[in-house]
Amino acid sequence: MNAFPPGFTPEKTLVMRVSLSGAQYRTWSRKRGCTQELLCRIETVPGVQAVGLDCGTLNTSVHVEGAPATSPLREEPFAAIRFVSPGYLRAIGVPLLPRAVARQQ
Repeated sequence: MNAFPPGFTPEKTLVMRVSLSGAQYRTWSRKRGCTQELLCRIETVPGVQAVGLDCGTLNTSVHVEGAPATSPLREEPFAAIRFVSPGYLRAIGVPLLPRAVARQQ
């Protein structure tokens, strides 16, 4: 794995896992409020340049428009969808490419 760049800048990056469990976090609004407050507090720490949140992955099959229908014996195309906050890519140092550049690659 060290032979290939990871696609983000790990230097000076802090990663932590926070589990919001318990009765006080049973609703999405409570979880959302807690995560928003956490991001706001971390942003105020001296030296912090960017803050982001990765909410996990949704693994699902997808339909590809224009692709032939799959038979019962073949698997559906698969996608892993990551839910991240607006500042996440900046926080890990991943540039967002403009659409024109992304299509050319």
